[in-house]
Amino acid sequence: MLSTLLFSAKLLFGVFTASTASAYLLCFYNDVPFFNPSYNRYRTINRIEKLVKISMRMLGNFSMIYAIVLNRKIDLCPHSVDKTIYNVAAYSMIAEFVYYLYHRMMHMQQEVYPCDTFYVTEIDGLLLLGTLSSPILFLDLTHYEFAFCLYFYLTATYISHSSTNHSIHHKLLFYNFCLLNPIYDILSRTYRQ
Repeated sequence: MLSTLLFSAKLLFGVFTASTASAYLLCFYNDVPFFNPSYNRYRTINRIEKLVKISMRMLGNFSMIYAIVLNRKIDLCPHSVDKTIYNVAAYSMIAEFVYYLYHRMMHMQQEVYPCDTFYVTEIDGLLLLGTLSSPILFLDLTHYEFAFCLYFYLTATYISHSSTNHSIHHKLLFYNFCLLNPIYDILSRTYRQ
């Protein structure tokens, strides 16, 4: 059990760190602010400290959940390329649907930046990570497929907080709830450009 917990913690910490670094570098490369530019140095450092505390609690809790519940659903056999492509596509559809439902319940009107992605309560953080892990309950994912999907969606979550699509969501409140694929927004008529 302890080795499973340590593996889960390392996997999730690695994915989260790689995702944060990727999002920061993408913002830097594209000259998009990662942090709110209106914050002074003290407020930025304070925000980072809070984010680190929130993120560590979320990762700790999620590592426990992953080790105890989700790890049992992980397929330990390698998959073919076709199976991996299917799993990644199916993961996307399930995660987008659960995220759409979750996001419709939780939001507020504000200007957002990538660094604001995980500035949430512990409950919201667990719900977000639960959303991103829910496909494991329905699919036969390997650790690598799950890590890839989680990395992709965490990075996209950061980047979406600097996009026009997500800004529209926070300005109009009741539109653009999906993360990457707006299919559920289109079907529910909550998509705006």
